[in-house]
Amino acid sequence: MADAGSDAKQAVKKVKPLVDVPKCPHASEPPSPDNYGPIITVVVGTGDTQRKFYTYHGLLTDYSSYFRAALKEVWEEGATRTLYTYKLHTSLASDGRIPLSYSLLCQIYVFGDARGVLELCNTVINVLFQKMGQERVFVTSVLHYVYTNTLPGSKLRKFLVDEAIARYGWTSYRDVPYDFLMETVIQTRKLECVPGNRFRASEWATFGASHICDYHDHSDKQATS
Repeated sequence: MADAGSDAKQAVKKVKPLVDVPKCPHASEPPSPDNYGPIITVVVGTGDTQRKFYTYHGLLTDYSSYFRAALKEVWEEGATRTLYTYKLHTSLASDGRIPLSYSLLCQIYVFGDARGVLELCNTVINVLFQKMGQERVFVTSVLHYVYTNTLPGSKLRKFLVDEAIARYGWTSYRDVPYDFLMETVIQTRKLECVPGNRFRASEWATFGASHICDYHDHSDKQATS
């Protein structure tokens, strides 16, 4: 008799492996548990939707300029060790896919950008690059959200423009933001290439991975260096 568990495992169709992304040389090492400090409460939302999260003071302040400022003792919030905010917001799925949607990944980026968690933003860039490469798609559905919630010069905007130049088929362009189209035109002129035809899929995987740091925000490192 066949084992049901093994049959279930065989039924899971594996997808294309993720592209390896080199470790960013500017990424900081995680803080030592000895420096985690006290537990603090982060209160998200209001009323019936309010939720409380508990985490270490040292973890929040190590990665986030926003939380470093919010938790200073001179702030009332810092004195009570309770922080109120109204926005908050792994492993792979069994078939090898990244289980996070493009929409959620972009929301996480916007949250990290607003709260000064730049290493979170940089990680999102890596994951978006891997997910698009694995699925061989360019997702236009996130463009309006990204261009509404980021500023000109955003690393996420730059990443999406270069992704579109590298892999988008350009079968439709009427429902994308005007700024995205203009940035794409300017970038293709600079690169002297045709949109959607700059690289073969395998070439973009290699080139993009080796240049992924171009889409990272290291301004927090430059400010403290």
